[in-house]
Amino acid sequence: MDIGANTSGGMPSPGRTRPRRSAMPFREAETGATVEALADAEMEMSAEVVPGALVEVGSNPEWETRDLVVPRHYMALNLDPEPLELERRGAGGTVRETLGPKSFWVNPSGRPFSHRVARENRFGLVALTPDLVRRLTGRDEVEVKLAYGIADPQLYHLTRALIGEVRAGFPGGPIFVQSVVTALAAHLVRSHGVKPFTRPPARHGLTQAQATRVIDFIEARLVDGITVEEMAAEAALSPAHFSRLFKAKMGETPYRYVMRRRVERARILLDSGDRRVGEVARLIGFSGTSHLTRQFKQHFGITPSQFQREARR
Repeated sequence: MDIGANTSGGMPSPGRTRPRRSAMPFREAETGATVEALADAEMEMSAEVVPGALVEVGSNPEWETRDLVVPRHYMALNLDPEPLELERRGAGGTVRETLGPKSFWVNPSGRPFSHRVARENRFGLVALTPDLVRRLTGRDEVEVKLAYGIADPQLYHLTRALIGEVRAGFPGGPIFVQSVVTALAAHLVRSHGVKPFTRPPARHGLTQAQATRVIDFIEARLVDGITVEEMAAEAALSPAHFSRLFKAKMGETPYRYVMRRRVERARILLDSGDRRVGEVARLIGFSGTSHLTRQFKQHFGITPSQFQREARR
């Protein structure tokens, strides 16, 4: 499923046509003028998955840029099965760089780049605004290192998770998307930041008071589009720090906890009435029958329909 371009700041909706252009805001370094650097690219998807986090996949013919900047931390992934050769120009002249399959070019927000790529290539990318990274990680200042050809399995896994979620029409909902974006922002700071970053110890997780507030909030909002950022606010923590403390306290991530509580509530509804599986899925906040079925089977080993049949015997 292709997803139409969406830069409104909300959860994108599935689109029927491919976006014609990238939504990436390239600019001339000297003048600040907007440049459509990917104007010739064939875009498969372009989605602002949360405000400040853009995910794109496309194919670009040979291209050349000169002194462009992006007002986001830009992580471009080589999706081709063969290495991608590019030339980058700087004060010291031209340098050849190689991006192997599944490797990244990481470009800090506002850093000018001049590139020449001599062949068509397929790419994926995630771009995060500095404000979003600061908010999710709780750090006042974040500087990211320029890097080419980075083989980073965790960054690859998180990027592919976002791409897969967009392709599938966002079955995991806001909590899944923001969980992945939060993990990606934390990883960017920890592994690609200029200044060394040491995570504070998780110790025993949230305090009991924090855990009680968060759990009460989750139960009250279980069927809504709850996000990690909203849960973290209940504990007065940054989303990245909250996620680590929550897992240390509860033994599972915020996303897995919410999914478990939803399927447990779904089981009660399926056992206590004649509601169809699709109706229960909507009542509990799942994106559809297939999403509930997948989560239900993962937790209980059978599908909701099988559970209903057994419960009626």
